[in-house]
Amino acid sequence: MFIAVVTSNAQIESLPMDFRQHNAINLNSSLLNPSNVLNGDYKNSIGLWSRWQFQTIDGDPTSLFVNYNGKLGKSSGFGVGFIQHNTGVFLQQGGALNYAYNIVFSPKVSLGVGLNVFGYIEELADDRFVTNPDIDIPQAQIANDFVVQVAPGINLKIDRFSLGLTSENLYTRNFSDEESGTPDDRVYLGLASYDFALGGSNTVLSPMVYVKSIPNMDTQYGLNALVVASKFWAQAGYNSYYGVSGGLGGVFFKKWSLGIVVEYGLDETLKDLDPTFEIVTAFNFGKKASIEEPDDEENDELEELEENVEEELKLSRKERRALAKQEKERLESIEDSLNLAKKQTELVEVQRIKREKETQEALLKEQEKAKLAAIQQRKKDSLNAVVLAKENEEKLAVLEEAKKKAEMEKIAATKEEVKPRKGERYKEVVSTSIEPGFYLIANIYGTQKYYNAFMIALKNKGLNPGSFRYGSNNYNYVYLERFDTMDEARKARDSKYNGRYTDMTWIFRAVQE
Repeated sequence: MFIAVVTSNAQIESLPMDFRQHNAINLNSSLLNPSNVLNGDYKNSIGLWSRWQFQTIDGDPTSLFVNYNGKLGKSSGFGVGFIQHNTGVFLQQGGALNYAYNIVFSPKVSLGVGLNVFGYIEELADDRFVTNPDIDIPQAQIANDFVVQVAPGINLKIDRFSLGLTSENLYTRNFSDEESGTPDDRVYLGLASYDFALGGSNTVLSPMVYVKSIPNMDTQYGLNALVVASKFWAQAGYNSYYGVSGGLGGVFFKKWSLGIVVEYGLDETLKDLDPTFEIVTAFNFGKKASIEEPDDEENDELEELEENVEEELKLSRKERRALAKQEKERLESIEDSLNLAKKQTELVEVQRIKREKETQEALLKEQEKAKLAAIQQRKKDSLNAVVLAKENEEKLAVLEEAKKKAEMEKIAATKEEVKPRKGERYKEVVSTSIEPGFYLIANIYGTQKYYNAFMIALKNKGLNPGSFRYGSNNYNYVYLERFDTMDEARKARDSKYNGRYTDMTWIFRAVQE
């Protein structure tokens, strides 16, 4: 009987102790890395992932993961679910909790930090062979142990590049035998991926490479390629132990995804076995939680910017009105000067005609004297007209010089060297599309809906905001006013815009090369 037991165990190929979730890269991927709960466009989803190793449902290792995922704003997410995992030796059944938080360093750099906590009952997976208790031979202890397993993970995103690291069992606590920790049998997974846009923003190709370290087994390495479109998804992969895989799925009614993955073993110990099947599905519901949607827990930097957007455009409009008023006054001054010159010329002409009449009356008496007087008078009148014209030209020249001087002073002010004070929020950019100057920023918006609402709110407060678009994401920068100098901008900011706007503002400077 002892020889029979040993022979029976030797017929079963021992599989790695991990969850075998290397193909779960699209749906329910929080089992691959807990920070992946932050992915997805919808706030709520229910998913199912099942893996039937070697095809036979009842006789071979299987895995089942049913979970609900929810978004807590734009920065965090959570999940709850049921997990059943058959390693071939043990059967584990229980629940799973998930939480992840996204730390944003800049618009293109963020760090997702997540944690999976599994609580399950562990028992022998195959107890079909039961020894006779009356026979005194050593027997394996059969017990239902309650185990808690902690699996943390991180994911660094730099634009479209992602780099992740996770451990499936960084800490394990067996409450049945009071054992805790797994110093020698931890499972580690490191992965890297990059997203390529194909023919538009609705189709994305994401190649991924990964390395998994499993105790007492060869290190696994592999690669996957995932294509996600609006109506379908497809994937292909290779694992150094389990072999090659391929999957295809569809998206129905824009919210329900369903697909299947098939894996064929290439390893010497697995290639003669039947293929492995995985079924994956997820249903999304609730409102979309896109990266541009404002939320109570969105990134602090964007929240501060979006709270203050409207004043900047107001400054630009106010300044344009001031310049238009100056131009109008200049033109009116020129017109007044011309009218005055015209009136003076007309007056001179009237006086000349009068004198000519007077001269004609005395023509008979002093014809020669009258002719001479008339000639002298005409010369005098012409000289006066020249003098008046010259005076008008000088006035125009003075006005033009004053205008050029004002414009030069304005240009010089926009090129002044600025040294930000300690703790002062200040940004300086070189742009040919933004009028040079110092803008008092109130807020920044990525969506037109919330930008329009904020502009209306500021106008209802009696303000006259302005805005411009800037950056690779073409965000709307709303400002209270535009200034020619940094000192003017600082005074407006420190005085809360003379008490008219009490929320936080900061200074944005635009210069031209």
